[in-house]
Amino acid sequence: MAIKAKDVAKYIVQIYFQRDGVLMSPIFGTMIQSKNRVFMCTVGHAIDQRDEGLSVWTGVHPEVAKSCPGRVTSNAELLIEIRQDRYSNMIIDDFHDIMAIPIANYEGPALDFEKDMLQDNISVLDPALISFLDYEPDDNGILRKVNDGIAGLISVETENHCVISIQGAPGLSGAPAFLAHPEGLLWFGIYTGTSPRTPLTNDAVINNARIIKANRFLSNL
Repeated sequence: MAIKAKDVAKYIVQIYFQRDGVLMSPIFGTMIQSKNRVFMCTVGHAIDQRDEGLSVWTGVHPEVAKSCPGRVTSNAELLIEIRQDRYSNMIIDDFHDIMAIPIANYEGPALDFEKDMLQDNISVLDPALISFLDYEPDDNGILRKVNDGIAGLISVETENHCVISIQGAPGLSGAPAFLAHPEGLLWFGIYTGTSPRTPLTNDAVINNARIIKANRFLSNL
């Protein structure tokens, strides 16, 4: 079942890591339903043992909103908070740079692994979209999600990952990737940028718009 482009933002969340009492710049995650369980799926390389913990929010962290220009607020909901010593509860595939966090009692929007995900038939030159969030205040100054994204063609396709023919960009880690479909979009993976075995330089980020395919990882959860 294809996803309408206008609906993509509701499946995307933000993950904030805390280090030395400071909130770090967030990464993106995608809410996924699989086998009657709900997971937040994102990149594995986000985990850093220097962090004190992480929290997953449906939008901008309320404390971050306070530092935004103008008198804006956030009504984002906290989905889960995990201390660093509880990271073992997360499901992480370090080699393929992908992880999932089970979210209990979640009743919000989530992509259906069986219905909304492209399982195979990905080819070079297929058009792909990396979708992420921007925000703008409504009439009451509350930050609301706005769809944003960058698109290109698949230039490399392997069993586990794809590369998109666009310049990569910092700050997009964990953003969901979709393939175009006659009726909308089909999800197939997450943006990781550089390989975890590639030195994290500015040139490497720009030259590596890399997508990890998520179907094999999620099918084993």
